[in-house]
Amino acid sequence: MHAGRMDEHIPGLQVAIGLEGDVAWEGGFGFADLGSHQPMTADTINRSGSMGKVFTASAVMQLVDRGVVSLEDEVGTLVGFDVRNPLDGRAITLHHLLTHQSGLTRNGAGCTFADPLPLREYVEKSFAEPTNDHYFGGLPKWSRPVEAAAEYSNTGMALLGLVVESANPSGATYRQWVEHEVCEPLGLHSTEYPEVQREPFVDADLWRRTSTGYAGFGGINVRTPPIHFAEYPAGNALTTAGDLCRLLLAHLRPDGDSSGWLSADAIRSMQSPRTSGRAHKGFDFGLMWMLHTPGNARFDRVFGPHPFLHHGGAHMYGWSGALFGFLDSGVAVVFMTNGWPLVEPDAGMPFPYSLPMLVDGLTVDPAKPDSGRGWAWKTSYLAGLLLAERTVGLMSVREAFDAEMVRYCIDGTHASAAFADRWEPDGFRAGVAAIEAVGHTHAALTDFMRSDGPALSRAEMDLAFAELGGTGRVQIPVSADA
Repeated sequence: MHAGRMDEHIPGLQVAIGLEGDVAWEGGFGFADLGSHQPMTADTINRSGSMGKVFTASAVMQLVDRGVVSLEDEVGTLVGFDVRNPLDGRAITLHHLLTHQSGLTRNGAGCTFADPLPLREYVEKSFAEPTNDHYFGGLPKWSRPVEAAAEYSNTGMALLGLVVESANPSGATYRQWVEHEVCEPLGLHSTEYPEVQREPFVDADLWRRTSTGYAGFGGINVRTPPIHFAEYPAGNALTTAGDLCRLLLAHLRPDGDSSGWLSADAIRSMQSPRTSGRAHKGFDFGLMWMLHTPGNARFDRVFGPHPFLHHGGAHMYGWSGALFGFLDSGVAVVFMTNGWPLVEPDAGMPFPYSLPMLVDGLTVDPAKPDSGRGWAWKTSYLAGLLLAERTVGLMSVREAFDAEMVRYCIDGTHASAAFADRWEPDGFRAGVAAIEAVGHTHAALTDFMRSDGPALSRAEMDLAFAELGGTGRVQIPVSADA
């Protein structure tokens, strides 16, 4: 692994490999924090993003295993309020949610700078609203009838977390159940699943070991603002690649294990394809797992003719990773990074939005007068535009991206030697301020991009995007087309 490349584009990388039922190797490369040069090691704590869904689905299947619930139970009966798809009137079951076939529209996990509402209060409030959280109601809550297609939903996973909290026989909270019934039996000693990822919700030692997340713009790594998830059962674990590998290995044991944490029947049930013909990004869904069967040329070219289960994860906008479990060999591979490259394809989008910008067909004067500012100011201005728009627009964070938050980002930003001439804090500050000054709905942001409001011309913006490592045109705002 080339150390220079790591430092320039990904601050740190953590990897774990499992063989024959045990973690065979785990380690880290690069830095957990660029400011202090704290190294990324096997003990560094990273944020799971949607890989945390493995914990939620496992907890639900434990309740199925113990006869507390069944996959065909109506969710509304379990949580105490009606949950049905208004497009066809059908009640939603656990099976619908675990296979992402409820008809709920994809969404962004209820992002917030502030501490989120308690889980039940948030979920009940969410299901009383007709729209989801992107661009402040830019998409409907429900997009299609039940079982019409598989569409990835964070809201659905939050609802499953509420099922765990409501139906478990011990009266445990979601967090208590996951940590006691999933983490403890499997020896996941470096994992917590907090409601909020900050002290005092997190053990002091784990918090001390937690990496800093960075939004990447080529060799410019901007410290990401701290974002919390109201829909935290969809992906809020603090963990290591090694602990995720142990969890994955437990799912790769076809006959279960001596801990009794989950039966072999439940494990096999989770790995059975259930969305044939309604695939997601080339995968079929099992119960939460994304499944690859040999014969898909896209994956066969990379992995060979090996069946595997998979889940990725990312925490806006500073951490990303993935886990792969190979069903024929029992090999498990997990990687986690403390970077989210915002200029790469699909960056900023935790689901497959159609990517063409709504402004592509507009007539924009490429010869807009130069602002007189230097190129570092312009590339940094674009970085500020992108991070702010993805945060307060796409993710609909309601709190202000204010001067204090901007200062937090700037103070933790590091530019590699090759990108030092493309970073200017005042430009970044101006980009964030430009987004904060306009409405954060999709229409308001589209109008802003059509106007003379941006400090860069369209041509300058696209050139700055390329200078930061992007390809194609800048997408502000992201298309909301399904």
